Amino acid sequence: VALRDDRLGLRLAQAAQAAGAGPAAALLTARCLAELGHDDAHRASMAVLIDHDDAWVRAEAAAMAAFHEVWSGDGVHAARSVLDQALAAIDGPPAATVSATAATFALYDLDLPATVGHCADIQASTVDEALRLQAVTLAANASALGGRPEPAETVLADRLGDILAITPVDPVPPAWTAVAVYWSRLLTGRTDDCHTFFLQVLETMDLTNEPAFRALPPVILGRIESDQGGVASGADRLRDAIDLLADDSRYWFGRPTMALAELAVALAQAGQGADAAAALDEAHRREHVDTRYTRHHLLRAEAWTSAAAGDLRRAASHSMALADLGADRGAVALELVGLADATRLGAAAVAADRLQALARRTDPDVSSLRAWAAFASALRADDGAALDAASIALEHCGARLAAAEAAAAATSIHTASGLRRRAATSLDRASLLRDWCGPVSTPLLTAVDLTPLGPTLTTREREVAFLAAAGRTNREISEALGISLRTVHSHLNHAYTKLGTSDRGELLRLLGSPPAAATS
Repeated sequence: VALRDDRLGLRLAQAAQAAGAGPAAALLTARCLAELGHDDAHRASMAVLIDHDDAWVRAEAAAMAAFHEVWSGDGVHAARSVLDQALAAIDGPPAATVSATAATFALYDLDLPATVGHCADIQASTVDEALRLQAVTLAANASALGGRPEPAETVLADRLGDILAITPVDPVPPAWTAVAVYWSRLLTGRTDDCHTFFLQVLETMDLTNEPAFRALPPVILGRIESDQGGVASGADRLRDAIDLLADDSRYWFGRPTMALAELAVALAQAGQGADAAAALDEAHRREHVDTRYTRHHLLRAEAWTSAAAGDLRRAASHSMALADLGADRGAVALELVGLADATRLGAAAVAADRLQALARRTDPDVSSLRAWAAFASALRADDGAALDAASIALEHCGARLAAAEAAAAATSIHTASGLRRRAATSLDRASLLRDWCGPVSTPLLTAVDLTPLGPTLTTREREVAFLAAAGRTNREISEALGISLRTVHSHLNHAYTKLGTSDRGELLRLLGSPPAAATS
């Protein structure tokens, strides 16, 4: 009852306490007092519980006190101090409860080594399956943020069934799994796979009555779809999530700040500058707890909102601040996001070297880093051919809006160099990707006139060319499309002429891969 009605919960808890229900009722009384804002009464209750003879009671009280420190405005550092003091005096299975809360707040603070350390302590001190699953998923988040996606993928492969099965009872491990998978697949360039996974999580989270957990999948789906270029659908997802969220949620992702910040990014990329600024203002107004994790969402929103207002210098400054936050905390994923945005917002010259250095010291599986490093380096060098290649690599990672931007930049460089055929090919690709994304307006796209320069491929010519590039014979293409061999020859010859090549192998380099939504 207390989860849904604090006043009624308090009356029931006090009645139980008066009837001799013991420390369980006292803990619930203290929790309800905190939720209702009765801080003095809450602290008085906690003072007794923190020094209780029973280690389990002390552990529960320490975890509760830490949450109260955060949500009352004292911050994550104060909460972590409370937990550290408790862990110094509690050991064995009761300590696992404290360690779980400590790992959570360490992750909020982007203290990745401490997160992993607390999770290891949980595994060593308890056989409680829910706590052990929470430890596995929190550690996977820390590893993915730190540039090591394999632990998250291992959790997904080995424990996903167990994790999703406990959703109705304990949705915390599924929530952390979802976040870990997002960071893992952002790094490995598997954004499209991530989208499919989150559609599954969306259905699973509907099994819980807690709005914060039901809102989490739409928030991350909104960000994924914006990453892919579908900023309009991403914005719709985020609005749906915001309707579920509340300022007094007990969970950081249950408060609207993160969703509002992501909405500001999507609206800014759609060219809706005023609406983006309003969403960002609302995010700041409703920000209750300042954590480093929340800060990264706000910095990104500040960057894109500034860009939509035409202030690229300020936009790049915010993006580099996000990159610096990630670098300072060893959060490779956040550093990548900041440097990628900086590349798109006018600071490729600064971002390129850092992206190259980051790519050199991370696992080869982190393929998206290499794609972004290639994009930044090509922009800095004004290398049209390299931008064409970067566009293909970014599209393979699922970053279709960035792929369109790379192709648009290539168009501009080829045009300036008098390479009309190459310019037409890059323009054709940029236009196709932009059209897939829908209504978008980013600095790199608006800097180039995407009106066709000359002959471009028709829809049928493009279909035939893609199938030929994929290694299909003319007869196979004829059968697949239901057209005659003569028509296949005709479309293919037209495509060769327009693209300035007669080599099927060259077609793939010139065309790249079609957007996933356009293939069948």
